[in-house]
Amino acid sequence: MRRARDEGFEVGVHSWDHVKWQDGLDGACAVWTGYQMQLACDRFTEIFKEAPRTHGAAGWQMNVHAMRLTQALGFDYCSDGRGLFPHLPVWNAELIRCPQLPTTLPTLDELIGIDGVTAENVAERLLAHTAPSTASSPAVDHVFTLHAEHSRLAGAGVSPHLDAHAL
Repeated sequence: MRRARDEGFEVGVHSWDHVKWQDGLDGACAVWTGYQMQLACDRFTEIFKEAPRTHGAAGWQMNVHAMRLTQALGFDYCSDGRGLFPHLPVWNAELIRCPQLPTTLPTLDELIGIDGVTAENVAERLLAHTAPSTASSPAVDHVFTLHAEHSRLAGAGVSPHLDAHAL
């Protein structure tokens, strides 16, 4: 993970326990939510020797407590959902003052094994999602989420194909 950061990629907090977050977040109280986010931030700080500047929610799932914590923890921005445009979230008329840059592209595990997508052609398929739909379509910036645990895909031969396309 440090190597990714050192090579210029943005790194941030995902979750302390991905499954626990996805299974426990709905209906969770502020204390539970804060504890889970603090565990993740503390580990990030231990690894990178600096506080995280961004957050990407496991499974793109958030509750109001987590949204409020994106402000309290001082994140510059987050990518806690999917969508097309940057925005400031509003939760029941409460403005959350941490910008969201939503994930716009599918993840590798959502592509590989579907409709003939393999490790060898996943980069082409991913890049196809970034092409304008028409010649008059404006250029759109995209957000791609790559999980650290997807390093296992390197063993499946994905990394050289991604490197070749400079993703």
